[in-house]
Amino acid sequence: MTKQLIGSAKKVQDFLVDNGFSCTVKELPESTRTAEEAAKAIGCEVAQIAKSLIFIDRVSGNPILVIASGVHQVDIKKIENSTGLHLINSPYANRATFGLKRKLSRSSSLERPNI
Repeated sequence: MTKQLIGSAKKVQDFLVDNGFSCTVKELPESTRTAEEAAKAIGCEVAQIAKSLIFIDRVSGNPILVIASGVHQVDIKKIENSTGLHLINSPYANRATFGLKRKLSRSSSLERPNI
């Protein structure tokens, strides 16, 4: 028998199902707060982990999602210089981006690989 999901894990699973994804959320007994912990918990290299960080643009107030390899440190100044945004830490930090109540908008002008 599989364990019933509760809390945030259930919200993420519900979001996935409601949006047509056939993924299954699995809760791990170990912490996965950091990329290193996540890699250890699932048995892969840290570089195979994608970490998502959410910042707020000071000017517009819009949330900005940054996805980076687990081995890379995100340099906020480089992102600001490349995009013209002025970022601050967000109250959404350390949350699953799928379950946000506030929608994230996608802007192709912000897609900057290798920043």
